Amino acid sequence: MGINEMPPRAEGHLCEAACDSPRRFLLRGIITIAEAGVGQTNLTTIITMNTSNLSLANRKQLADMLSDHYGTLRYKAKEQWNVRENELTQTCLLQEAERMGATKVIDSLEKARAQVERFEAELAEYGLESHDTGLETIGSSNPLDSIVRKHVRIAIGSKDAIDSLFDEAHLAMMTVETLQEAREILKGLPQF
Repeated sequence: MGINEMPPRAEGHLCEAACDSPRRFLLRGIITIAEAGVGQTNLTTIITMNTSNLSLANRKQLADMLSDHYGTLRYKAKEQWNVRENELTQTCLLQEAERMGATKVIDSLEKARAQVERFEAELAEYGLESHDTGLETIGSSNPLDSIVRKHVRIAIGSKDAIDSLFDEAHLAMMTVETLQEAREILKGLPQF
């Protein structure tokens, strides 16, 4: 059985695998990143190697533990740093806000946000949502949708009607003989 062919074994039974060959020994290392707060994870790395050097495959495995991909040591350390940095930033900002006297404004803002949420919930009972661009209906079968569509059709027609008018004008333009006839066709089209 070669170095790279060794089957995975439970941590307590690794010494048995080391005795397979006198020229090989077992290096057992448990890597813990306590500084990053990750704790002991599946980073227990067991490497069987020749006494003279590491194989290319072993080096690649070791290097891959430190690469910048999801689930690696580097990723977990950065993730933990981000969490800690956010906690410290918020703590510092709250302390500075208190020192400057901004806590009253923060409290007022939180109360206003709660009130906005109540207003949004009340508006949703009518089947409406408010956005920066205006009001919108909520739900796929909202009765307001048909009322609004009917009102729009009465006021300005439909997009299909515009397509029909322009298709007819397009065909008519192909048969005009004078510029005056072309102007007359254009006058019949909606001007928005």
